Amino acid sequence: MRKIILIIVLLSSFVNFAQTGDAKVDKMLKELKEQQNSKASISFTFNKKTYKDKASFMETDKKTFSIGTSLLSEKLMTTQIGLIVDAKKSGTYTIATGNKNSSVVNINGTYYEFAGTVNLVVKGKKVSGTFTGELYEIKKGKSKPDAKSSGKVSGSFTE
Repeated sequence: MRKIILIIVLLSSFVNFAQTGDAKVDKMLKELKEQQNSKASISFTFNKKTYKDKASFMETDKKTFSIGTSLLSEKLMTTQIGLIVDAKKSGTYTIATGNKNSSVVNINGTYYEFAGTVNLVVKGKKVSGTFTGELYEIKKGKSKPDAKSSGKVSGSFTE
């Protein structure tokens, strides 16, 4: 726990004072600083267990939109979720396994690929929504997920 707090304090200092001159890096540092002070959250239920954490929302270089666990989360090592949709625009997005913009979930060291739908609501700068689908385990040493579902997953996120 002390290591995590130390990392967050150091990252906070770095984010507050750092300017690289590289627009992409500076944008990422700004987003990390915003995450640090954000009340955004994400929660999901898988196999009758509920996971809750801080959330992050980022537009990527590929003009996609990432919804997931905050990079500053204390739980980062045990639970992560990253959903990628086509745009930061209200609507329903379908994510299939094998998609080039894979959406991945890590629960206690086991990685899964998400397949399902994401309902995104964008009002001004605020983002919220829900997701539902299935998780497919990605076995260690394999690049593709199992064909058989590991179970249903559903959740919500809000900024």
